[in-house]
Amino acid sequence: MSKPNLKTREHFKFFFPIQTRWADNDIYGHVNMA
Repeated sequence: MSKPNLKTREHFKFFFPIQTRWADNDIYGHVNMA
């Protein structure tokens, strides 16, 4: 099987860094849906 074609930041028109609070992340570092 071939590897999937992963996209980088250059593939997207906009990129916005966001700041989260400590409570917004689960134990794995994923952002929780609020």
